[in-house]
Amino acid sequence: MIFISVLLCSGCQEQAETPSPGPFADYTQIDFDPAWTVTGKKIAYSHSNTDIDLSGIYSVNSDGSNVTQLISGIAVSPDWSPDESRIVFSQFNDLYISTSSGDSIFRLTFGSISNDPEWSNSGDLIAYNRSNSVSMSDIYLIHPDGSGETFIDSNGKYPSWVTGDTSIIYFKQIYEGGYSSQSGDSLVQYFFKTESINTIAVLSGDEHKYNSYPNMTDDGIIFCSKNKSGYSYIYKIDLTGQNIFRLTESQGYSPDYCLTNNKIAYTNRSRGNGRLWIMDQDGTNKTQLTY
Repeated sequence: MIFISVLLCSGCQEQAETPSPGPFADYTQIDFDPAWTVTGKKIAYSHSNTDIDLSGIYSVNSDGSNVTQLISGIAVSPDWSPDESRIVFSQFNDLYISTSSGDSIFRLTFGSISNDPEWSNSGDLIAYNRSNSVSMSDIYLIHPDGSGETFIDSNGKYPSWVTGDTSIIYFKQIYEGGYSSQSGDSLVQYFFKTESINTIAVLSGDEHKYNSYPNMTDDGIIFCSKNKSGYSYIYKIDLTGQNIFRLTESQGYSPDYCLTNNKIAYTNRSRGNGRLWIMDQDGTNKTQLTY
């Protein structure tokens, strides 16, 4: 275990970034995939390092203190159980569960490319996407003991639970000319009781070509969009699916919203940064968390 004490720099401010003149995005990504605890006091996240032993899943307090390595190696997409005693994450193309200290690792899925797990609010289920091809994936549910794996929908990604566990939201990819070219995503809501799907919004065009990480708030949905060049920004759309607001001036990625403190943790992907930041759900009060 690695313990590092770092205090939050409240004076750091996000700066608007001018895209590079090249045809593809220029960005830095070191700390990403943040996941709040229910209490909003701690965040788990993925860390990338040139030393593979220093890569993996880390946790940090919401004030930037007590940075702790939990899982070593290439491990991504952590999420806390509601009681904060366990963490689910993706490693070697499968899902695993460990204790909150990174011990007693249990393999959850076998023989599939499984990613982006998210624990239900009750703690009874985990939603995730399982790849069925190079470019497509399906939405599944599974119990934390590995039982009851259930198919929910095809061509889905980034499932996120809605308060009360009566539904999940996720993105469904939109393709042009068969499956050769993605043009955008539909943001949908799946209702378990009726097994029905409601389309909230269709996100497409040059600015919303690839969409990810939806999070429902009390008055909207926060998500990430990559444009046609690969530059990523964080947006908020209202619950009618009509009005979209951009929350980050520089590149933002992998947002996670905490209902308890109304804060968003995300990756500032601007060149030379690549660390975790926190902001209010309206995009104000941006502050760097990790260094």
